[in-house]
Amino acid sequence: ACTAPNMAEWMSSQLDQRLRCAAQLYVAWEQAPLASNQIELSKTGVDHAGVPRIELHWKKSPLERRTVLEGLRLFGTTMAQKNLGRVRIDDWISNGGDYPTNEETAGHHHMGGTRMGTDVSKSVVDANCKVHGMDNLYVGGSSVFCTSGQCNPTTTITALACRLGEHLGKVIAV
Repeated sequence: ACTAPNMAEWMSSQLDQRLRCAAQLYVAWEQAPLASNQIELSKTGVDHAGVPRIELHWKKSPLERRTVLEGLRLFGTTMAQKNLGRVRIDDWISNGGDYPTNEETAGHHHMGGTRMGTDVSKSVVDANCKVHGMDNLYVGGSSVFCTSGQCNPTTTITALACRLGEHLGKVIAV
């Protein structure tokens, strides 16, 4: 947020610094689940032990950019109406440029590769994290999430692992 975004940019360029007048806004958003976003084993590449390498097929959709842009526009309008400052939206957001690859959009958590659900055609594991059609294969982790949200997944992963542990304790009953 800056009361004079253009002046702040000019001053930053004169100082050869990447400065923002008063504050830099960071946004976090949920990425829409897309069927084309997949994690799979490579058909050709293997590691030193002969295990297939992971291939990540991942793109952001136009919905993510619209979500960020609309949120920033609403925030900017509120800031201006209350005369608290002005918001300048980076070009990569407003002009449809490439997403930055630096810390500005860090925090990617690839989840949902083995989604939980009841429909075997749209999911990999059931509510107990058991792989559909397998008697003794369970998956614990964020890959079973149907969607990721925008927060770090650690607490939910831990709760899910505890729940799976309790379930396996009953099923295995040693």
